[in-house]
Amino acid sequence: MSREPEARFQSELWRILREICSRGPVGGLSLRVTVEEPAFDGRSPDIVVAREHDGLPILIIETKRKSRGRYPYPYKFTPYDPSVIGQALSYAALAKEAFKLPATPLFATSNPDVLVLFGPVDDPWRYLNREAVIKADYERALEPGAFMKLISKHYIFDDRNPLKEEVAFRVLDTAVKIWLKEVEILKIRKEIGFWLIDQLRYFVDYMDSYYVREPLRSRLSRDQNYYGELDGYARKMGYTDGLTDIVGSDLSKVENLSRMMVYVLLNKIIFYKVLENYYNLPKLEPFALSVNSSSEYLDRLNKFFEEAVKVSGDFEQIFYTGLYDKIIIADDVYALFQIDELIKILSEVNIQEFSDIIGHVYENLIPEEERHRLGQFYTPRPIAELITRWCIRSGDDVVLGPGCGSGTFEVEAYWRLVEFKTGRRAIPSKDVHTKVLKQIYALDINSFPAQLTAMNLAMKNVRAPVTNLNIIESDFFSIMPGQEVLLPYKVQTPEGPKEKKIQLPTEGFDAVFGNPPYTRWIEIPEDVKRNVKDRLDQQLSKYNLHADVARGKEPGIYIHFIMWAKEFLKPGGRLGMIISDSWLQSRYGEDFGRYLLENFKVKALIDISARVFPVPLIGTC
Repeated sequence: MSREPEARFQSELWRILREICSRGPVGGLSLRVTVEEPAFDGRSPDIVVAREHDGLPILIIETKRKSRGRYPYPYKFTPYDPSVIGQALSYAALAKEAFKLPATPLFATSNPDVLVLFGPVDDPWRYLNREAVIKADYERALEPGAFMKLISKHYIFDDRNPLKEEVAFRVLDTAVKIWLKEVEILKIRKEIGFWLIDQLRYFVDYMDSYYVREPLRSRLSRDQNYYGELDGYARKMGYTDGLTDIVGSDLSKVENLSRMMVYVLLNKIIFYKVLENYYNLPKLEPFALSVNSSSEYLDRLNKFFEEAVKVSGDFEQIFYTGLYDKIIIADDVYALFQIDELIKILSEVNIQEFSDIIGHVYENLIPEEERHRLGQFYTPRPIAELITRWCIRSGDDVVLGPGCGSGTFEVEAYWRLVEFKTGRRAIPSKDVHTKVLKQIYALDINSFPAQLTAMNLAMKNVRAPVTNLNIIESDFFSIMPGQEVLLPYKVQTPEGPKEKKIQLPTEGFDAVFGNPPYTRWIEIPEDVKRNVKDRLDQQLSKYNLHADVARGKEPGIYIHFIMWAKEFLKPGGRLGMIISDSWLQSRYGEDFGRYLLENFKVKALIDISARVFPVPLIGTC
């Protein structure tokens, strides 16, 4: 690949930085900005920001990869890549020696998408292999195990869109203040958890933008069999018009599906790397150079995932997701290198050392606005916490979240139960973690949110990867109280494939909670409508709540969720749900109100007047 694009980025970033410095001192310091000079021990960094009067380097920025290793990289290299960061630190270490500095200059790695900034390092050779640096073998520049130690101690922040002048100025201003010791690094640096979050989010953005979205669009537009297969999965998940509901009739919304597919792939890789620590699994290491195509790469990855299910006897919800397993990746070796880099980075993360933050990292992985855009109506945590704290009154409560979405309620239920058992909201022991997960049941018709919920709960204590998560992928109205639910996949055991079942508590649940869909009756798939009528016919007739579209009577499905959820509660059980307030102004509102009063002791009806949900025209109560 031509190196012209990366040279253009280097030139443009240099121009912006130089323009800022030409206007006057930055942070009281006059600066000069040079390209590929000065050289340190014969090595020329891409951009050097130095003190004007003596050329003392303040900041070194690497914008392209210089490698004598296994493969060259295009300009879209990942600034989070350990090899790239090792390269930048190598230049900073050589600059420290050349100028006899007490610590290295600040250093950064950057491409057009993101810049990652690191603080001065007193002893860079504790992280670097001098022989590899001398040979310019930057893939091996960092000593084994040094990467996460470097990140933990010297990472400051990352910033998107470095070609924006305000971002470039912030980087310069921060570098000067740190160099002049006008600010303590600990007061401005991001926590290590944010580094992990930003890196994983960047992987999703990068893979979707460059290597998944357009290949997926192309395949859907020309391969009717592939489209039909995905359409079948979509209809099973409750999409009335099948795949069209996700990607649009003209494929204009294909990004929604491509991003979900990348998230699912990311989740699988993360969780496999976690399970490596606790099961006798083959080690997942980079293997892009040993395959001939992206399809062969995915096939081999899937064999790893199948082995994880077989050995653990669980976690099908994470590794088998139907529609989202059918990801298409560009048949481009650089796409595979990016997945390899993710695997390398996750291999560097010491799960034991960072176990106290991994769960919180995963909880924050998908931004709120993206959850909404991908169809997961995000419930603000304070509201989910309020509801679960009211619903759960004992550390022994067994709870159900129908229509679990991305797992916000289930996570809050987890912490509520942990608090009851331990007296604090902190990562519990393996024993407590295991007990709590056995008390939480969740279901969703869509395998994407089902996987998110499974990951959210399983990652709460990565030192105790619990088997037999009670996550069910199913239409709520197809499930009966106390039922033994047959899951849609089989577990591979030494004796052969066995059916997987989850037994719902025969005595019922202590609490049911959630944020059910706001879908109108005419938008509900026909098979779901049939299930609703089969389950609730008598109650709907008794309270005059059957839909009558011709007369404008269209109860939202949240009405049916509440009515069916009641059947899963123990006597005296508690129900807490967020629903649209449209029923208060509807023709069926009085009848639904009568149902509530005759079947529940209504403790509170809270009107959330502020627009806390990113959904226009929907009030909540």
